[in-house]
Amino acid sequence: MTKLIKLLLSILCLNALHALAQEATQINIASSISKHNFSWSIAGNAEGRNPNVLSELKYQDIISLGFKVNGKYAILPRTSVILSIENAQTISGSGTDIDYLEDNRTSPTYVLDFNSSKGGMQQLQAGLAYTLYRHPLFALDVSASYLNTSQSFSMTSPSVENLDTWYTTRQQGVQFGSSLHANLGKKTLATAVLSYSLLDYTGIGNWNLIPTFEQPISFIQESNGAHYGASLGVIRQISSLLSLSIAGGYVKQQVNTGLDRTFLRNGIRQVTRFNGARNSFWQITTGICSSF
Repeated sequence: MTKLIKLLLSILCLNALHALAQEATQINIASSISKHNFSWSIAGNAEGRNPNVLSELKYQDIISLGFKVNGKYAILPRTSVILSIENAQTISGSGTDIDYLEDNRTSPTYVLDFNSSKGGMQQLQAGLAYTLYRHPLFALDVSASYLNTSQSFSMTSPSVENLDTWYTTRQQGVQFGSSLHANLGKKTLATAVLSYSLLDYTGIGNWNLIPTFEQPISFIQESNGAHYGASLGVIRQISSLLSLSIAGGYVKQQVNTGLDRTFLRNGIRQVTRFNGARNSFWQITTGICSSF
């Protein structure tokens, strides 16, 4: 009986190792196009008053082109290491910069329409994925990972000579995700992904035409927030090693209120309330996949 149990365990282990060896590594290389809408504002003082919105920046229709590389390596039959790298460059966009005298965005004292056709985004993600359920027709995975994102927005205008202002966001934290893979046939796979992220947020401004501000760091905004994301995709196998992929996704971000610290050339540090930020973007990717 003991020998039979050992034999069965050996067969199970060999089968698990064989399944692991079949597709131990998965790589997806894709090009991307994305559209962002991003905004943030500050109040007149640290209590959030005088007025409650003193200055507001909106970056609209920010179009970026880039690439992303996703990798997955199985370390156990149900557990994998995941790694994702993304880089994108802005090719077009616009925005508005408005200052207000009164509460609730009334009595504007300054309005500027600007171009935002430079900038970009870099993202690194690393973590673990676990297969909760596996069936010949579908599989359900969950994941937890570290996420680090940096994004920059430019501000130029033909009506303002030498204007070259930048705003950069830096975010890091944890992301939890779930993904469903469903077989639509022998060579076609559909994917659905949901994600939720908790991130620390830092915004850095370089306002080059305000003589009282320091450069390259004119102010720093600090807070935290959350991302919500969803995507759908299709993978079509074209050979034993290669597949084609296409996917579309949407991400919405809400950054909470925090602190804005402005650095003046005379050494004074002004503190006011950062009213938070909002970001939403659509992305479409097309690429090739390989499993081996």
